[in-house]
Amino acid sequence: MLSRLAEYFIPAHYSDQVEDRRLARLFVLILIYGGLAELVSISTSLYLEFPAGAYSMLGGGVSCLLLLLLFWRGVSLATGVNLYMAAQMIVFFVQSWWGGGLESPGTSALFFLPAITMLLVGKRMATVWLLVSILILLFFFLYEQQAGPIPIGYDGKKSSIYFLWSTFGLLVVMYIITLVFNDEKDRAMNQLIEKNEQLTTTQNQLIQKEKMASLGELTAGIAHEIQNPLNFVNNFSEVSQEMVGEIQDERKKDPPERDEMLEDELLGDLAQNIQKITHHGGRASAIIRSMLEHSRASTGEQQLTDLNALCDEYLRLSYHGLRAKDKSFNCTLTTHFDPDLPKLNVVPQDLGRVLLNLFNNAFYAVQQREKQAPTSSDGKAYRPMVWVSTKAAVKVGVKAPINEFGTAISIRDNGTGIPETAKDKIFQPFFTTKPTGEGTGLGLSLSYDIVTKGHGGEMRVTSVEGEGTEFTISLPVARS
Repeated sequence: MLSRLAEYFIPAHYSDQVEDRRLARLFVLILIYGGLAELVSISTSLYLEFPAGAYSMLGGGVSCLLLLLLFWRGVSLATGVNLYMAAQMIVFFVQSWWGGGLESPGTSALFFLPAITMLLVGKRMATVWLLVSILILLFFFLYEQQAGPIPIGYDGKKSSIYFLWSTFGLLVVMYIITLVFNDEKDRAMNQLIEKNEQLTTTQNQLIQKEKMASLGELTAGIAHEIQNPLNFVNNFSEVSQEMVGEIQDERKKDPPERDEMLEDELLGDLAQNIQKITHHGGRASAIIRSMLEHSRASTGEQQLTDLNALCDEYLRLSYHGLRAKDKSFNCTLTTHFDPDLPKLNVVPQDLGRVLLNLFNNAFYAVQQREKQAPTSSDGKAYRPMVWVSTKAAVKVGVKAPINEFGTAISIRDNGTGIPETAKDKIFQPFFTTKPTGEGTGLGLSLSYDIVTKGHGGEMRVTSVEGEGTEFTISLPVARS
């Protein structure tokens, strides 16, 4: 019930931050429990015929309730805690003065207050109140050195009861505050776990959204790419069907009229056509397989992969995907694939997503520059260009060009470039230089994680605003 009552006294502006609300709730509960404990202790002071103790407890209990109302009305947490410390210092000082000075249990309680301050507002203010407690103890020590022991203000015959109830009350308050703090810590931990689960779910949804967005761009390119091998399959199938008809017609003729050399020639051409149909059918199957691998969740399994073929495939898919949306767009593609590049153990689906994202960004950059400045400063027409190159691992004894990584993929464009202020942020999640609605800000972040964390490589960028950008993916030689 008291826990629910505490919620009522927490100001509304503490609902925005979990940690602030937790501290505010802890302070309110300390005021409630502490105030009730002091009011209950009045009866014990009266039983001991200790009016000074009763008055101090009454003042302490009333101050807790007043502070509760002040905090509810908008007093800051730091101010409220300091006022609470000041009031409790006065209560314990009175208890100690009339309870025998240094021999009073109230004196030891002075060191309990800085601990509460530490829990609520940190070590700086706790240190201040610790110094105040030490000064009070020093005052009692010097006073008793000069004037002798301070007489107690209650029936001396009941001193054992006073000590028992004082110590017991202090332990109960300490236990309650510790219990409240632990409960608030558990509550904060549960809220943190819940928030983390929500954040993880949101991240997974955003990742899936980014993947589906790239899949949509990939699909347009696939539709164009798959049409080429299907055209070959259809054409060779029609020609082959005609050849079969010619062979059948030739075989119907009488032996003197049959041209066996023509039959052999037609059969040879037919065999070649079947080989071409098989080749282009396999090409169409490979494109579909690439799309399925890109769309499904990655298994994380590494496979020996031809990076030259992977780069070439995703370059064309990305380019034709953009052209499917903008027929007027044209770009010069220049590739320099190292023929000595060995197959590497990589996760092809993941690395394909990285390449697709970088190609899409490159084409977007040159497309935007073409729209902004169709002609360059020298009066010549701007020509969008994208360069892609691979470099094999260097030979033994020759210094690697990119740290200890020998296998590199470079993707360069002559587009808009990246502003200097954005270079340090481009790999951060949700950061994008694209207009609102044209980018999620996750593409480069996910790509960076795939290269660095998933493959142990490096991903670097060099760019000059207004001139172009180059991304370099470096993979360890050991993965070959």
